Amino acid sequence: MVALLGVVVMIVIMGAADVPNVQNEIRVKSLIVVNDKNEPTIFLSSAKNGTGYAVINDGNAKPMVKIGASDWGDGYLVTYNNRGQRLVNLASSESHAGGINLFHNGGKPLAGIGVNDWGDGSLVVFDSQGMRQSYISSTKNHEGNIILFNDNNVHLVEITAGENGDGLITTYENAGNPIVKIASTDYHDPVVALFDKEKKAAVNIQVTSQGQGIVAVLNKNGEITGILPAGQQK
Repeated sequence: MVALLGVVVMIVIMGAADVPNVQNEIRVKSLIVVNDKNEPTIFLSSAKNGTGYAVINDGNAKPMVKIGASDWGDGYLVTYNNRGQRLVNLASSESHAGGINLFHNGGKPLAGIGVNDWGDGSLVVFDSQGMRQSYISSTKNHEGNIILFNDNNVHLVEITAGENGDGLITTYENAGNPIVKIASTDYHDPVVALFDKEKKAAVNIQVTSQGQGIVAVLNKNGEITGILPAGQQK
């Protein structure tokens, strides 16, 4: 950025002001403000896409803040630490949904606040290595949704609302296949489903509409092959 000090810029004076030696308008391609050490502290210019941007430096000519406009016409603001790594990023997606990203001093993301594909808010939390740990947002039906991830970015737990409006919790193994689902029936009776390695329900533990607790064993086709206590109806 210091090298830009040597660039010759053309200044066009647009009219005279009423106050002597003060112009109404100054036009330049770039503008650099320097400190007493002749180091740039503020840099104003335009990007290749024709949008303007500004960079504010610290006393050692390191960028601390950048303000500009994205390719899709929205504003953005980025702050940096003294190593030139991002700390906070305020911007938008191409669909013009606002977002805030927070970074730690290693430059990796720690948290992100934004808008999901169907217009609801979302929050993502990362560990110190930049891997997702949790995600809070909504389903396509605009119901609350929480997902927890392991160190391999595989979701292990999902907490949401079922299609019948009751709470739903699903746990997964490290390959992303369901293991246990805690939900309810269409009659709002509690049910716990245990899955096999083919992601099919193998055992259901539930309360019937008559208020009786049962354990149902299912085959690969989802057909009941046994019920405890014997003689109970699902």
